[in-house]
Amino acid sequence: MALAPAGNDRLLTIREVSDLTRLSVGTLYRFVSEQRIPVVHLSRRCIRFRLSDLHRWIEEHTQDACQDSSIDRMYRGADDQSDQGRFVSKHSKLANQEKI
Repeated sequence: MALAPAGNDRLLTIREVSDLTRLSVGTLYRFVSEQRIPVVHLSRRCIRFRLSDLHRWIEEHTQDACQDSSIDRMYRGADDQSDQGRFVSKHSKLANQEKI
């Protein structure tokens, strides 16, 4: 009796995961060695990734851009004097040079 994977429990190769996540194969191997991504070890040298685990992993590592204050400041501009100039774009520098 063969075990057929149900919908999201399909096992993916590292190349398929690379295509899905747009992460390089090398990065994925590093994540596996650091235990940062869920993996199925079929043997000592053969690994696969369960699609349902990957969906859950992606959801757990997805951040709302509004929650990250550094990204928020980058788009709004610096809020205080200590941050001024940290997020100045190259275009605004060029615009200032043209005014001179």
